[in-house]
Amino acid sequence: MVLTVTHETRYQYSGAVWLEPHTLYLRPATTPFQVIHNFRLEIDPVPILLSEGTDAEGNPMHLAGFSGTTQSLTVRSSFHAECLLDNPFGYILYPFEAVRIPFLYPEPQKPVLQPYLAGAPGQGPVREYARQLAAAVQYDTLAFLETVTRRIFADFAYEYREFGAPFSPAETLAGKKGACRDFSLLMMEMCRSLGLASRFVSGYLLGNPHKEQYLHAWVEVYVPGGGWRGYDPTQGELVSNRHVALAASAVPALVTPVQGVFRGAASSRLTAAVTVAQGSMLSQRQVMVN
Repeated sequence: MVLTVTHETRYQYSGAVWLEPHTLYLRPATTPFQVIHNFRLEIDPVPILLSEGTDAEGNPMHLAGFSGTTQSLTVRSSFHAECLLDNPFGYILYPFEAVRIPFLYPEPQKPVLQPYLAGAPGQGPVREYARQLAAAVQYDTLAFLETVTRRIFADFAYEYREFGAPFSPAETLAGKKGACRDFSLLMMEMCRSLGLASRFVSGYLLGNPHKEQYLHAWVEVYVPGGGWRGYDPTQGELVSNRHVALAASAVPALVTPVQGVFRGAASSRLTAAVTVAQGSMLSQRQVMVN
């Protein structure tokens, strides 16, 4: 499946401001599951310096430096994504001991995976909920991951929040509601509590063309024999060829698509628009954030 994605972020300032360097996570990586074509990045005002590299976790990133003052900042990216993951079940667990949780990752992998195993403090109810779901499937690793994905989708109410920090996993569990970032953090904590390395993914989803589309989030779990595999608790499904990953991290805040600050006595207003298209079908969303 080939998807066409555009993503525009616009900041409007109430007065002239100086822009500090901005970090951009808008170029998806080419992986065995997605191939990116014709990536284009447009920034207004035009930066005096635009460098490209990878961050500490291997995500593509840009750093934009600016000169002078401005009353707006617009960042627009576009690309074609060839999505290749038709069968998310196409792997085997190896070593075979990994079929049941908890298990131990191979010794050479432990230092690399440690950041993705660190749980948050004060999440006792979340850990107990994870143990209950694991016991219900006899601690079968893949059955647990699918069960968590589908139970969050079925038992929790989705609510889109325009701004604000994610809820803690315990808050999401107690309230039985949240946005995609909240559900992702909840599933990450549940996985980590049982020794499953997990990370936060920012990206795009081809959804219903008649509904608004948003920047999306989901979870990847490191499965022995399968590597990083995606689970989308907001949609109640395994990640496949409807998803395009932008960036992944042990710390969700590190992969916010546009990061930076300004100097000046002004307020800011954010407008974001995402379009995801397959063939001639379009989905577009416009969001205003104060």
